Amino acid sequence: MIIFVRFDYKSKKQSMMKNFNSVNILIVDDNLLIRESFIKVLKNIHNMNIIGECSDGVEVIPFLEKNKTDIVFMDIVMKFMGGFETTKKVKLCFPEVKIIAFSFSDQLSFIDRMKKCGADGFISKFDATEELLITELKKVMDVPC
Repeated sequence: MIIFVRFDYKSKKQSMMKNFNSVNILIVDDNLLIRESFIKVLKNIHNMNIIGECSDGVEVIPFLEKNKTDIVFMDIVMKFMGGFETTKKVKLCFPEVKIIAFSFSDQLSFIDRMKKCGADGFISKFDATEELLITELKKVMDVPC
């Protein structure tokens, strides 16, 4: 006997997203292609507002001073001011802002160092599927999965 089970991805995805109120997101990465890719994926998630993007850590504090931001997706390695230093500054000036670090490197030393700097979560750029982004967003926003 063969049993077919239909998995309705769309309704699962909608139920995963319904717990979010409007969330303002800043993307920080020195690679334009990475920023555009993350924006494309995040725009598909209900109630996610991409309010800006920065190409380096030096741009982040001035941006946050002018824009109410809930979550920052923070690259770790950038040219002028990297994710470690930027995360420390953001948490010092804006402790309510959640930071999700993301990097091509998933070395534990990078992840641990970002956590010590104040990062609330981590996503590998290699694993950044829409479902994993939703899971990480829920974790840092303290929304039940």
